[in-house]
Amino acid sequence: MQHEQSPKRRTLVVPAPFSLTVTCGPVHWTTGRSPRHRWHDGALTWIGWEGDRIAWRTARQTGDVLDITGTGSPDLDAEWGRCVLGSAIALPLYDDPVIAEIARRHPGLHPYCDGSVFEGIVTAIVGQSISVAAAAVTQAKL
Repeated sequence: MQHEQSPKRRTLVVPAPFSLTVTCGPVHWTTGRSPRHRWHDGALTWIGWEGDRIAWRTARQTGDVLDITGTGSPDLDAEWGRCVLGSAIALPLYDDPVIAEIARRHPGLHPYCDGSVFEGIVTAIVGQSISVAAAAVTQAKL
């Protein structure tokens, strides 16, 4: 598959009640510290591997549409939305009243999945023992 290196603009429809803003809360909390993603002016910028090369996407949501610009393959936008943004995950109904209230107050929250399970474990372990800024540097080195 041929990949374009110049940024391309396109759209991706996401199912209701998906919310990029709510889902990317963890990205916002680490803004400026993560080597792979950033939340700025209501848009997510993501950098990661796509096949054998590094690609990037910037996404901004209007209604049920993500406006995407980037070097990632447009053919893989839907997969990126499902895998990274969790956009296609059907969220459960919660029996626990506290969790149910959080879900009610934050509609559209989906699990943000930036990386593999291994990367998530490394991030969680490193982040437990040092500051967020130091953890981001350590994670980038790993």
